[in-house]
Formats: sequence, structure tokens, C-alpha cells
Amino acid sequence: MIMNDFIEKKIVTQRTIGETLKNIREGLGYSLDDMARRTSIRSFYLEAIERGAYDEIPGEVYIKSFLKVYSESLGLNADDIMERYSYECVVWEGYIKNNQPRHHAEGYGKRAMLFLSNPRTIRYGVIGTIVLIMVAYIAYQLYAIVRPPELSVESPPDTITVSERLVHVSGRTDPSARVTINGEVVFLKDDGSFAETVDILVGVNVIRIEARFKYSRTRVVERHVFATGSERPLIEKIE
Repeated sequence: MIMNDFIEKKIVTQRTIGETLKNIREGLGYSLDDMARRTSIRSFYLEAIERGAYDEIPGEVYIKSFLKVYSESLGLNADDIMERYSYECVVWEGYIKNNQPRHHAEGYGKRAMLFLSNPRTIRYGVIGTIVLIMVAYIAYQLYAIVRPPELSVESPPDTITVSERLVHVSGRTDPSARVTINGEVVFLKDDGSFAETVDILVGVNVIRIEARFKYSRTRVVERHVFATGSERPLIEKIE
């Protein structure tokens, strides 16, 4: 129940609504907690009204209701307050539309700054930034795990023709990678280089070089080698 202990006042100041309410409240010697008990409105919302931070109040209906009750409890004319609230809304919307700071009401100019400097806004911003950094870091680590190693095959070049039955295969990769040539594991030097001699058959041969880390995808390089000549006699193969 609202206790109207005050004489109704006519508003003649050019202050914003919030500044007017705060000035009168302090002039009467009342704290926000005192007014919260008188109006049955949480002090958090009363303070938001005084700061012009209407975005902290849940909805237009509550804003108008709180303004009416708060102004009447301070002995102000509620109709005047509501009229000024409508005017300030129009001014603020005009500022947003035209993006001309010289046309906005002082209270609403402060509102944007108050929102950006609000501890809650800063806290949520910091938390959001930390979460984004953590997600980005985890994503990068996962990518690093599954990313295949670099693989450079220096010899032989692709699509060559040879007359011999042996081909020298050499290249370089990450020293910690596992390399296979046609499914056979090859030895890596400390610098990641490797060199092997591969038997081929007459005709088209595909030499498949693969490199991978333990949990990564596989990097594959293929070399196509055409060998001329004839097959070795079977007895020579046996020998």
C-alpha cells in the first residue's frame, strides 16, 4: 500500500525523469531501501529508473507501473511523469534513427554509457571472451592433433619413364611422423629425411608414399613410374 505522505509537486525542471526522482528522494532524506519498502518495488528497479537504465526492467508494462507508483510515492504528478517518459522515448528513438547525438536527451545518452560500464555487462563480456578463447584454443589443439604432417617427395618426379627395375625414392617430412612406401615402413633420419630403393615391374607402377602422426589424418603423395623392358626370367627371380 502506497503512503502518500507528500504534497503533490508540479515538475518544472529540465532534468531527466530518473534525475528528478533521485533529486526529490534525496531531498526528502530517503534511501532506495526506504522507497522500496514504501512502494513494494525492489530497490534494484528503483535504482535502474533513476539511472535511466530501463533495459534492466522486465518490460514496458512494468516500467510504466513502476514510474507511476514511484512518482506518486514522492508526491509527484504521475500524469506529468508518464508524459515526460513518452517524450523521452520519442527523443531516444529519434537519436537511434538519425544517429545524431545532439538530438538525444541527456538521460538516455547516459543510458548507453551506463549499460556499457555496468559491472554485469563487463562481467558477462569478460566471461564470454574467456569462453571464446578457450573454445578457439581447444579447436586449434584438435586441429593440430588430426592435421597430417607435411610431406615432400623429392625423387622420383611424377609420370616418368625408366628402363631400370629399381627406383630411388627420397623425401622429407616431420621427424616424428611415420612414413610408409607402398605399405612398408621406412626409416627417418633426425631431420625427417628418408631414402629407399623400391622394386618396380614392367609397365605402369604407382608408388604410394604416406606420412601420418599417431592420431592424425594421412598425407599421401603418389608417383607414377613407367618401366620399359621385359620381365626377368622366372629362374632368375628364383635365384
